[in-house]
Amino acid sequence: MKVRLGALIAVAFVALAACGDGGSPTDVTREYLGAIADGDGKRACGLMTDDFKRGLADNSPTASTCEQRVAELSAPLGRAGRQLVQDADLSQLGTGSAMSFVRIESDERTPLHGGLVTLRKVDGEWRIEGAVTP
Repeated sequence: MKVRLGALIAVAFVALAACGDGGSPTDVTREYLGAIADGDGKRACGLMTDDFKRGLADNSPTASTCEQRVAELSAPLGRAGRQLVQDADLSQLGTGSAMSFVRIESDERTPLHGGLVTLRKVDGEWRIEGAVTP
């Protein structure tokens, strides 16, 4: 019985440790761009702060949810555009304990080239708080 309980506690500890902080700001930004390129609104919106999700939907004349807005943004990309978004180079500009900035360097033909993503820690995980394109 003691061996099983000890093994169970060890497995639970490893599982909790593996959860970590959800990845670095660059990892989260790459996942976010991949979700946008794939038109996966659920995945993209799950990586955003609540305020950013609301603002994204509020700034659309036709979308009423974050997921619908992501679909609108990804629709005109086409296959080549999606690949350019997924292949973008990312550079982390600075990270504090609660905020980080990631610059997007993509092909100049995409609207993301030179963009800046702001991330904030929410409950220990990095979340997209804003995105600015030139």
